[in-house]
Amino acid sequence: EGGVGGPVEIGLYAIAKSCEEEGNEAKEVFDATWKMCMVSPTDQEKYILSAGLALGRAGKYQSCIDFLKHGDVDDTMGQPLTAATMLACIKSFQYKEALQVYQNAYLSSSSLMSGASTTEWQWGGKSDVIHPSCIDSVLRAFGGMA
Repeated sequence: EGGVGGPVEIGLYAIAKSCEEEGNEAKEVFDATWKMCMVSPTDQEKYILSAGLALGRAGKYQSCIDFLKHGDVDDTMGQPLTAATMLACIKSFQYKEALQVYQNAYLSSSSLMSGASTTEWQWGGKSDVIHPSCIDSVLRAFGGMA
C-alpha cells in the first residue's frame, strides 16, 4: 500500500488493542501518530494512513469515525485523516460506513471542501481538491461492496 503499514501499523495496532478497556483507541493511536509525525514530518501521511489501517485491523472503525468527527487534531492532520478513517472502515469490512465518511467530508454543505481551506492536489497529470488517498479509499469501498 505504498509504504503504508508494516512495523508502524503493527505498533499502532498494539496501542489500539491496549486501550480497548478505556474506549479511547483512536485518540491514543492518533496521539502516537502525531508524535511520529513531529519526528519525521515527511512521512506524516504514511503514519496517518497506517493509524487508520491499525484501527480497522483492531475492529475500531467507529472509534476512528468518532475521532474524525470530534477529535481536536483533524484540522492538523487534514484530508489524510479522512482517508485513514475510510481505511479503518474498509479494513473492518464496513464499506457503507467508509462511503458515509466520504459523503460527510466532501459532499455535505459543511464539508472540508467549503471555504478557503481547499487545497489543490496534483497527481497523475490531473488536479483535484480531494486528496488522492481519499479517492483511492472511495474506490476500495465501492470495490468491497461489489
